[in-house]
Amino acid sequence: MLYGTLSVVTAVTLAGLGLYAGLGYEPPRLSTRQLAGTWSDGRGGTLVLAADGTATAAGVRTFEDDFIEPVTHACTSTGSWEYDPGDGPWAQEVAVSADNCLTVTWEISGTPDHPKLFVRVGDPDNWDLYLLQRRDQAVSAPLSAPGVRTPV
Repeated sequence: MLYGTLSVVTAVTLAGLGLYAGLGYEPPRLSTRQLAGTWSDGRGGTLVLAADGTATAAGVRTFEDDFIEPVTHACTSTGSWEYDPGDGPWAQEVAVSADNCLTVTWEISGTPDHPKLFVRVGDPDNWDLYLLQRRDQAVSAPLSAPGVRTPV
């Protein structure tokens, strides 16, 4: 019964990310204009991506790679951002560099009307994510395992 519950939770999580192949999901193709704005983690962290390529982070979490226990830093700084549309919707990246913070490369998920930015945290096989939503769409979402999984 536990394994059945776990598989349902995993399928729902992957479907929420749009990564469940059976759904035929693709992340929305976004433009620089669509990415510009205020993004929130729902817990007080915000990232402002300005149309001129500047970025302002306030309490946004960054993570050092450590598969066992990721090291978390709260980033409050200014810097720049760049959008790389890649070769398709799955290859889009938003790179944010801010003074005195780790450089973060965000991936895109969600829908065209409700886009989301996320980074994987820790072991990629665990699908622990740190998620940002457009501020006007963000809702307070708990972070969990290892202190950062956010339901999408």
